[in-house]
Amino acid sequence: IATLNPYQNKWVIKARVTSKGSMRTWSNNRGEGKLFSVEFLDAQGGQIRATMFNEAAEKYYNIFEEGKVYTVSRGTLKSTNRRFNKLPHDYEITLGRDAEVAFAGEDQKIKQQLYDFKKIASVQDLPVDTFIDFCGVVQSVEPLATIISNRTKKELLKRSLRVCDDSNTSIDLTIWNEKAEELDEKVLQPGTVIAAKAVRVGDFGGRSLSTSFTSVIQVNPPIADTERLLNWYRTTQGQGVASLSAATGGSRSNKRITIDDIQDLKMGLTEGKAEYFDLRATLIFCRKYELDRPPWYEACPSDG
Repeated sequence: IATLNPYQNKWVIKARVTSKGSMRTWSNNRGEGKLFSVEFLDAQGGQIRATMFNEAAEKYYNIFEEGKVYTVSRGTLKSTNRRFNKLPHDYEITLGRDAEVAFAGEDQKIKQQLYDFKKIASVQDLPVDTFIDFCGVVQSVEPLATIISNRTKKELLKRSLRVCDDSNTSIDLTIWNEKAEELDEKVLQPGTVIAAKAVRVGDFGGRSLSTSFTSVIQVNPPIADTERLLNWYRTTQGQGVASLSAATGGSRSNKRITIDDIQDLKMGLTEGKAEYFDLRATLIFCRKYELDRPPWYEACPSDG
């Protein structure tokens, strides 16, 4: 995989699908259609992304399975679009209907996943919109919530959880859509180890992480980091860790946020859940009101 480039006419790779995205739709002034992507990993550690559009997307969506090994050929290569692709390869593959894809059976020489873990404490110093891998222990999980996207007006599913690691630091992770539905409270019980690949660093309410359509989350993966973190958590129970994220979910936070943060965090959209924050702002307009019905309420309406 590492040597693939657009100047090769004939090539064949043998690789494991480490990530499979959901089927998505696209539209522009040239029309509309559908697409999905997979990420490949070979025995030498090379990684590359492949995308299929329209008829090819329909043909291969049920063929590719996450974790399975395939031989792939007759695709085209183009320069990587860094907006959507966070893998280190300079190129990415487009597979058409005439591509050759075959299930190759299990190959123990190919790892299940390739990570570059960062400690949670280091997230504080990373730029916003950086994509990272991390391994941590689940401290708490919130119920599945539904919100409406401000941009697309479509319904989205989200689940928030707090995770920590042995850098004695915790952070909030938001999981979206299908992953939020699959990874419920039974799967992500407190004390569960998760390994996350390609999650985005955000800055609302301090520091936070969130999944994208390219993110991968493994639960209790069979790697050395899992056992190390389990031993740490059994000893400490995650007590005394410092959080990079502001408190939410009905508890007051002394973190001051901006009006844009309220929209980005989609605060107040979860039915039956109050969320609190500190805000410093200038009053620029106040509508007319009756004296007995002012646009505020008194925190202490009676003396004492």
